[in-house]
Amino acid sequence: MLNKIEPSFGVYKKALKDYSLGCVYTDVCCDMETPVSVFAHLASGENAFLLESAEGGIRWGRYSFVSPSAAFVLSGGKDYFEINGKRKKTGDSFGELKKFIGRYNFPKLQGDAPFTGGAVGYFAYDIAGEWENINAPASTGGEYFRFMLPEIVIVIDHLKKTMRIICWSYGSGADGRKMYDAAAAKLKGTLKKLRGTISIESQPLAPGRRTVFKSGMTQKRFEDMVRKAKKYIARGDCIQTVISRGWKARSSVDPFRVYRALRMVNPSPYMYYLKFGEFKMIGSSPEILVRKDSSRAVLRPIAGTRPRGATPAEDKKFVEELISSEKERAEHIMLVDLARNDLGRVCRFNSVSVKELMTVEKFSHVMHMTSEVEGTVSRGHDSFSLFKAAFPAGTVSGAPKVRAMQIISELEASSRGPYAGAVGYFSFNGDMDFAITIRTVFVKGKEVSLQAGAGIVYDSTPLGEYRETENKVKALMRAVEMAEVL
Repeated sequence: MLNKIEPSFGVYKKALKDYSLGCVYTDVCCDMETPVSVFAHLASGENAFLLESAEGGIRWGRYSFVSPSAAFVLSGGKDYFEINGKRKKTGDSFGELKKFIGRYNFPKLQGDAPFTGGAVGYFAYDIAGEWENINAPASTGGEYFRFMLPEIVIVIDHLKKTMRIICWSYGSGADGRKMYDAAAAKLKGTLKKLRGTISIESQPLAPGRRTVFKSGMTQKRFEDMVRKAKKYIARGDCIQTVISRGWKARSSVDPFRVYRALRMVNPSPYMYYLKFGEFKMIGSSPEILVRKDSSRAVLRPIAGTRPRGATPAEDKKFVEELISSEKERAEHIMLVDLARNDLGRVCRFNSVSVKELMTVEKFSHVMHMTSEVEGTVSRGHDSFSLFKAAFPAGTVSGAPKVRAMQIISELEASSRGPYAGAVGYFSFNGDMDFAITIRTVFVKGKEVSLQAGAGIVYDSTPLGEYRETENKVKALMRAVEMAEVL
């Protein structure tokens, strides 16, 4: 039985008038459901998402978010902006995105959930070439970003064992009663689907049809890139630059099975499955790019990694080794300074501070040295200007950021596409939360792609950095391997 639908028609109609946006919602028990089962019940459409979180890679976060359908899909590139497939020419697709999302400004719904509606999607690394002179190669497919504005959002509260089903209505409300009744009907239809049977479309791959990844870059070429990067560092062009390499494979593996496997193999603070037609992003990123909560802006740089120990004693040994490494500490402080500078561009004078410095955060397979930098966003700035100031992360570009990116463009000589960009959301209430797009599997049709990078500094060794890229994709390859037999 459907619980009471909130709000009343009168409140809904006023919201349509005030915000050109309204919603109805209902709360139901979900003590026998998981985010994966909810998504599997509902997300048969072209555009959908599932967002989860594992705090510290160990404990699942309180909230998960599911959407089975989108009212709008927005995309943009160097010279175009597109709404639901209708394209127009523009020289500022980022500005067009801001303008469109800015039409819908809605107060936060009652409750503690950080997200109940907004624009969910990703930015490609390549959009940085629009904001800085980095001689970026042409973007893959010409696309800088893709976002969906959901029609239905399901907020799963793992603490209370409830879920809130929200249906959003976009428009001025010329016929408010009709829109209200249609939204209520969609809530009922969604609940009916949740009580139906899960249909798993694909079957495990047959023996002998396993996915085999091949890198487009040889070990020799990558190590040569490291040597060239070190020459730039030695002559003072930059302190660090982050170069990457990719892997590709042809595969019939089911992308959602890959997500199910990845959340088991590598649970992380940012878990995401984004479905845009034949393109899917399946990720387990450990690192925030930038978050805005009211006027508070947060960056949390990660630099410095060690494996988890097989025993508590070995774990402790790796912690001590990490925090006592002069190389790791120097790199980390450099990125903390970069984060402070990024926030200083859009935050109030003297509001930027380091709240945590070089703490060790343990994940399922590795431990990282992390810090937290925060500030108060100045008047005249918003989520979009904050995002622009922070993008791309120093941990996937280097420092000084612009020169490091120029070196990346020269050495990699190809577009990064979504890799090293950002994935997350702009909320209707003006907040946002984006992760760095790393530890991510990209699927387009039958093509599966991976990418990993290594931070090059003065005393880096070519072989050591090559091995780092190999290690970083192991969890992703393992997830694809597991998905083939799930």
